[in-house]
Formats: sequence, structure tokens, C-alpha cells
Amino acid sequence: GCGKSTLLSVIKGELLLHDAEINKMRDLRIASLDQDFTLPGELTVRQSVESGQDFIYSILTEIALNKIYKAKQTYTINFKLPILTETQMNELSKEPYIKYINQLHNLIAKQEREQGYCEIILGGTKTKKELIKCLNNFFEKYPNLIEPIFAENANKLIQILGWNK
Repeated sequence: GCGKSTLLSVIKGELLLHDAEINKMRDLRIASLDQDFTLPGELTVRQSVESGQDFIYSILTEIALNKIYKAKQTYTINFKLPILTETQMNELSKEPYIKYINQLHNLIAKQEREQGYCEIILGGTKTKKELIKCLNNFFEKYPNLIEPIFAENANKLIQILGWNK
């Protein structure tokens, strides 16, 4: 009732939006079953997947064999910026430590602060120190995108958490 299936259809490219842009993570793979999926005849779920849903079966097999989701912790940080230009978005999307970038535009907003934002997930590193290095690299390379108070607060939080040790 709140649009989850519609959102998934948009992300999968089955439903196109007017005046919208979807930026997907690199190497994103999506597998899904329809909400109204019915098993043919007297087949079990496993038999049904094996018989006709090869892609989903391969994903399930990879998960079972622990090839996709290994039990390794990674470190990321999520933050929002003001709306960026297309050039800025393209430049940022090429950075290897940017794992996700997306913009939300409210085309009918009258006040600038309500017009949207750019969301970034940065990192995916194996250690906290690598994440700090990525974050500082971002601050140094794109100082015009970050308000100084954000960088200051991020560094204070890193110190409070003891990640800089």
C-alpha cells in the first residue's frame, strides 16, 4: 500500500518515470519474484525455482555458497549534499569510493531548501582507517561541495568514536 512494488519496478527499469533519473550502484544485480507468484502444479518452491527461474536460482545458489555475501564487515558513510549539476554527478560517479549517488528533485518546491538533495554513500572499505582516508580524499578533492561545518563535525565524530587510532 505504500509503493514498494512500484519502486522496485522503477529500479528494475520495468516502469519509467516522467522527469526522473535513476542512478544505480555499480555492478547492481536485482532478482525478484512477482507478488502473485504461483507454483505450477504440485511443485515445491525449490522445484519451481529450479525448473523455470534460472537467474533467481543462480543467485540463491551463490548466496548459499557464500560467494555474494561474505561475512566481512565494510565501513560506509551516508550523507546529503545540495543538488549537484550533471557534470558534478558524473565526476563523482567515477570515484571508486563512491558506492551510491542519487539526486531527488522536488520540481514544484518554492523554497531552495525544499528543492531536493544529492545523497551519497561513500566507502565500502574493510577498515575504519580506509573509510577516513576516502572521506578526507572527498573533502580535499571537492571542497566546494562540502560545507566546512560538515567536515569539522565528521572529523569530531571520528575522534569521539576512536576511529582515528
